[in-house]
Amino acid sequence: IDFHGYEISSLGKVRRVLRAPGARVGKILKYQKNMHGYLAVSLSQDGYVYQWQVHRLVAYVFLGFPYEREVNHVDGDKNNPSLLNLEYCTPKENGHHASVAGLMPRGERHGNARLSRDQVFEIRKLRESGMKLQIIADMFDIGIQHVSDIALGKKWGWLKDEK
Repeated sequence: IDFHGYEISSLGKVRRVLRAPGARVGKILKYQKNMHGYLAVSLSQDGYVYQWQVHRLVAYVFLGFPYEREVNHVDGDKNNPSLLNLEYCTPKENGHHASVAGLMPRGERHGNARLSRDQVFEIRKLRESGMKLQIIADMFDIGIQHVSDIALGKKWGWLKDEK
């Protein structure tokens, strides 16, 4: 990754450098938010324009470019691309961090959720009482495997200690 004509600060400021005779002047680029909510800037190179997420630019410049790693915001704030707030981690670690920090919607707040918290607790009670998986699945219009996963804590497992 080469950023000829640009400077990136550890605070996440990106500047296009204009080299004038005897001077070095530049213009700080404005951020845009991409569709995922991350701060981004457009960099042009060889006639092409590339949109880069600012936190990734900062990480690549100051921390290097490790393969199969993602950049994690330590404080969970996508609008804080400073070097002190960034670290590399595996995709699994990054997802876990987002989940623990409450940044990923889960349960009823997840867009694909088909059950409410109360329904999950009811499924668990019915299963603990010995009711067959198929009967519970039919009651809630879900698959047998889904019922089994809920009862075993493989799905909605984080709800176990809440009720």
